[in-house]
Amino acid sequence: MSSIVWFLIIFAVLVALIVLIIAAGKSKSEDGSENYNPPVRNIPQEQEQIESVPIMTNHASQRMAERLGVVGYKQTELMNNAFKYGKTSDRAMGDLRVKLESAEQNYDEETVAKFYGNSIYIFTAEDNILKTVYPFDNSNNVYH
Repeated sequence: MSSIVWFLIIFAVLVALIVLIIAAGKSKSEDGSENYNPPVRNIPQEQEQIESVPIMTNHASQRMAERLGVVGYKQTELMNNAFKYGKTSDRAMGDLRVKLESAEQNYDEETVAKFYGNSIYIFTAEDNILKTVYPFDNSNNVYH
C-alpha cells in the first residue's frame, strides 16, 4: 500500500477516536439531563476517618522538659510526631512490647502507649490527650 493510503487510515482512526471521546463526554446521565454527574459514594459517618489532634497536659509538658530536656514549641512538634508515627504495642515485639503493654495498664482510664524517638508517650485512648512521657532505656529495660 502506498503512503497516502496509510495516512488516510491513520487519519480516519484518529478522527474516530476524537468523535468517541467527545460522545463519551456528552453522554446523558441516568435522569436524562445533559450534564453528566458521576455517582457519589455514600460513606457512613462511622467509616469516615477524621484525624484528631492530640492535646498536651501540663503534667506531660513538665515531664517532657524534666525527662527529655525538650521545651517550647518542640514539645508540641514531638507530641504530634509521636501521636502520628509512634509504634503501638500491637506493632512492637520483645521487651518494647512488654513495656508498652505495661505502661497502658498503669492508668484507670484506657490509654495507648506509643514508642517514638526512644521514649514512651501515654495518650488517652478516647480523647488523644498526652498524659505523660517516659524515656525508654533499652540497655536496662526500665523506665527512668
